[in-house]
Amino acid sequence: MRRSTGKAIPFKLPDGKPNPEYANIIKDWTLILSGPDLANAVANPAGDGFQPLMNFSPAGAQKLERWSRAFRGKQENIAAVLDGRVISIAAVNQDAILSDNAIIQGQFDTKYVQTLVSQLNSGALPVDLELIGAQTVDASIGQVALQKMVFAGVIAFGVISLFMLVYYALPGLVAVVALGLYILFTLTILKLFNATFSLAAIAGFILSVGMAVDANILVFERVKEELRHGRGLASAIELGFRRALPAIIDSNACTILTSIVLANVGTGPVKGFAITLVIGVLVSLFTAVTVTRSLLIGLAGTSFGSNPKAYAVERNWFKGIEKRADTNPLRIVERPAKWFLISALTVVVGVPFALMGGFKFNVEFTGGSEATYAVTNTAPSGP
Repeated sequence: MRRSTGKAIPFKLPDGKPNPEYANIIKDWTLILSGPDLANAVANPAGDGFQPLMNFSPAGAQKLERWSRAFRGKQENIAAVLDGRVISIAAVNQDAILSDNAIIQGQFDTKYVQTLVSQLNSGALPVDLELIGAQTVDASIGQVALQKMVFAGVIAFGVISLFMLVYYALPGLVAVVALGLYILFTLTILKLFNATFSLAAIAGFILSVGMAVDANILVFERVKEELRHGRGLASAIELGFRRALPAIIDSNACTILTSIVLANVGTGPVKGFAITLVIGVLVSLFTAVTVTRSLLIGLAGTSFGSNPKAYAVERNWFKGIEKRADTNPLRIVERPAKWFLISALTVVVGVPFALMGGFKFNVEFTGGSEATYAVTNTAPSGP
């Protein structure tokens, strides 16, 4: 819009706030039609370009015809206003009677027409917004949480790497290298998808790091078991991967299915957590089956990697538990009634305790206000 002097009236002031002058001008205009009165808007071919064509509902057509007859011959302007801003304004042709549809004549850029049509159609939708969730986080508090999350991730990676190196020796070193590649691959994929790293998404990523090691542990334990039974190194590696693969696929499939449900049903942070976890699990399956296997087979052909001592075959911190599992296994399948009864009793005993205190829900479910404070400096103690 422009003043009588020809100077444009900005929609917003330099400080970003709405311009009262702009709003006051629109407020004095006569409302002819509202959103539901517009059936749809399309880009109508005209010569070498397009022109905006608007089709109106029966109620809208009656309103528009009544208005255009009242102001016939006066060449009044009709403006389209969306969210308090004029997106189009044009004069009515001499003696024109508008009713079922109207077209804005002229030579327009195709992109402009498409944008205008899209804006008109979005403004015509009778949509009521429902607030699902809102969260305001101060930048300093978010930064503190991010630092703690990253620190926890580094500590977790260090502890996992140390355990793998100490307990599995050479295969543990391979697992650490594969884990580093897993982190690199996952971050690259998230970057390619332009993912937003929320705290929940970072938590899902860190969780997937721990789950990525699970597949390597299954494989290495199978390899060590085959070596204890006297098989050759190459045969033990091949059988270890082959026999561990079904368990790896089953566990990852269950995690992926659960995460898909969370991603489709959940909102906000829950969806980010689930999507990150799915990507992490898929990448971990690739690194465990492909990267770890290739590295291990490659090292097995070297002089150092061909030494069985490098695989810590006799290192077993859980020998007692494994021995009892071999001599006195839990016969769950053979005695299902017993274990179903134990499960049922566990549930029955736990339900009263859950109902006594109830569940404590946060403000996302109960409503209200929640404040989080971070103290960066403490006052000195003393008199």
